[in-house]
Amino acid sequence: LADFGKHISIRVLDLLFLRVGKDKREVRLTLMLVFI
Repeated sequence: LADFGKHISIRVLDLLFLRVGKDKREVRLTLMLVFI
């Protein structure tokens, strides 16, 4: 389950970076939300 969760989180982060790659602030906020 841990590996599966990591795989999903990595894909989600990739999508977020592709969409919000221009705004560093939003990326930081999304990272905070993901890790919480």
